[in-house]
Amino acid sequence: TVEYLVVAGGGGGGFNYGGGGGAGGYLTNYGSPLSLTTGTPYTINVGTPGAASASASNKGGTGGDSQFSNITSTGGGGAGSNGASDKNGLPGGSGGGAAGYNTAASTGIGGTATVSPTQGNNGGNGFSGAGGAAGGGGGAGGVGGTGVASQAGDGGSGLENQITGATGVFYAAGGGANANGAQGTGG
Repeated sequence: TVEYLVVAGGGGGGFNYGGGGGAGGYLTNYGSPLSLTTGTPYTINVGTPGAASASASNKGGTGGDSQFSNITSTGGGGAGSNGASDKNGLPGGSGGGAAGYNTAASTGIGGTATVSPTQGNNGGNGFSGAGGAAGGGGGAGGVGGTGVASQAGDGGSGLENQITGATGVFYAAGGGANANGAQGTGG
């Protein structure tokens, strides 16, 4: 029997008032071991992190999926950037935060979390208007914070898991965002 914790690669952050990347999807059977067959090979893949955006016109990259046998954890969504025509965060294990921008028509929407099974929470929305700010990336334990004037959204919280035998260890928190002023913190 085996207990697993499968966390995918996190999403990349946005550029210049950009959103925080979403945490990689979080799947576990801790406390309920899975029966496996001795001598049978099982697939294991570790998802790579999404690339951060390198320009205001591009979004952050979505993280790679992680896999154990037939269990797939979805990579975190990349975040929106302030210069992109579509400032919204991308969907993923937890949605990427959306970019804020200093025009009233340019609020970005946080990316949605993967469902069935749920692997996280949505990214936070951006804020438009003076002091534009971006939303934080969604985490396994909480949604990404929404940007408000001159204050970027914090990343959504992770979840504790004691699979290593230690308490107080959290996994899959969302990334903090950027603002014209105070920055958001990671979950």
